[in-house]
Amino acid sequence: MYRVPANLKIDGIVGSALNQICLGRYDVQFHFDSDACISAQGTVDLLHGTDKISSWNDKNNWSSTGFQNLLNGKVVAYSVPNDRLLIVQFESDFALHFHDDSDQYECIQIEPGGITI
Repeated sequence: MYRVPANLKIDGIVGSALNQICLGRYDVQFHFDSDACISAQGTVDLLHGTDKISSWNDKNNWSSTGFQNLLNGKVVAYSVPNDRLLIVQFESDFALHFHDDSDQYECIQIEPGGITI
C-alpha cells in the first residue's frame, strides 16, 4: 500500500501469534497463525517499551537478533498514528513499527488470511 490509511481495519490480527519471520533480500515478512502476513520493504523497527532493540531495512537487514523475541508473541493491538506508520503491539510490551518511508515504492503489503481489511 502507498501510505497507511487512517481507517485501516486489521482487527483479525489481534489475538493471533507471530509464528514465522521470513527474510528476503529486499523484504521481511511476518506470518501470523491467523494466516495473515505483513510484508515490508520500508524500515521496520522493533521496540520494547520505548527502547529500539532492532531495526530492519533492505540495505542492512536486521541490526540485531532482537527480532527473535517476537516469535510466538501474541498481537494485542494495532494503530495508525499517521499515514506513514503502522504499529503492531505485542504482549510483553514489544511493538513493530512499519514505516512507509518511500514516495516511489510500496513499502507495506498486508495479506489478510483471517483478517478483514
